[in-house]
Amino acid sequence: MLTPIFKPLKNKNYNWLYWAAQLGGWGLYFGLSIFMNYSTGEITTHKSLYIFIVVLSGLVVSHLFRLILVKNNIISKPIQQQVLLLLLIITCGALVQSGAQISISMAMKADDAEANLMSFSLAIVYLVNWFIIFLLWMMLYVFYQFVERARSKFINELKLTALRNEIELTNLRTQLNPHFMFNSMNSIRALIDENPTNAKTAVTKLATLLRSTLQLSKRNYISLKEEIEIVNDYLYLEKMRFEERLEFTFDIDPNMHEVKFPPLMLQTVVENAIKHGISKLTEGGKVTVSAKKENENYIIQVTNPGTLEKTGQDNRGIGLLNTLKRLRLLYGKNANVELFEKDGKVFSELRIPVKM
Repeated sequence: MLTPIFKPLKNKNYNWLYWAAQLGGWGLYFGLSIFMNYSTGEITTHKSLYIFIVVLSGLVVSHLFRLILVKNNIISKPIQQQVLLLLLIITCGALVQSGAQISISMAMKADDAEANLMSFSLAIVYLVNWFIIFLLWMMLYVFYQFVERARSKFINELKLTALRNEIELTNLRTQLNPHFMFNSMNSIRALIDENPTNAKTAVTKLATLLRSTLQLSKRNYISLKEEIEIVNDYLYLEKMRFEERLEFTFDIDPNMHEVKFPPLMLQTVVENAIKHGISKLTEGGKVTVSAKKENENYIIQVTNPGTLEKTGQDNRGIGLLNTLKRLRLLYGKNANVELFEKDGKVFSELRIPVKM
């Protein structure tokens, strides 16, 4: 099943909070270092400057941590890989910061044990000290990220639920509105005398469509095969109304039958093709529904004869725009709904990333 994605947080509030935490945390560490040296009587202006520069370099190194984490999206990787990468980053940071502190100490001659600055034991002390500090920094940062992502996921799920309910209600109103029901029942009534067998089949199709649509409110995803069955029932009923003016065909990659998608997503696009395409053409035409995997995307297309109105605005109606919002919430910004015209046909294309 396709799953939602949550990109690293990059909003103004988060950046403000991050820098407040950075400056506050390193400021506290600077204050504690000054206090400890003051309590032992070792504090001087020179020593304070040395501590400030060391703390400043620690802030720079920790900020580099964040840049690496965000750029490589490490926190979204599998937990085993994530732990190994974080430990590697912390170790490298501790080595860099230890080397920086030794260099600063030698340059400023700030350590009483200057003669031992390059000793192995002192280097180990610096390394262990910074490893522990950066480990604590990383634990706090990762913990905050997980909490924030959980909160973001919860909010997105609430938005998705609200949007899904809105779409389902819109579909019910559109599919099952009095006009649609009136036309369907009239078509069935005309068939009762002319072709009782087809009339029974039409009633069954209508009942199946009604039942399927109502039951979908309890499900978040259905297979593409199930969605195609719903679309087929819908087109069958519409063909009774349009008769020879409507033809339809399916070109579905068999490997996509069990791929999970949000319910009624494809049906909304097909309905749009009937409403804005076939119904406006005297001669009618053919609706083609195709689905395939192309590179790293699932491509679902609905094609109908006609042209797009040149209004200078977005030609995607409420149904397609709602579908786009729904896809973006589920699959991120790489998911898209496009509407374009080519060779006398209108293409409605859904593009959904395979990997999140």
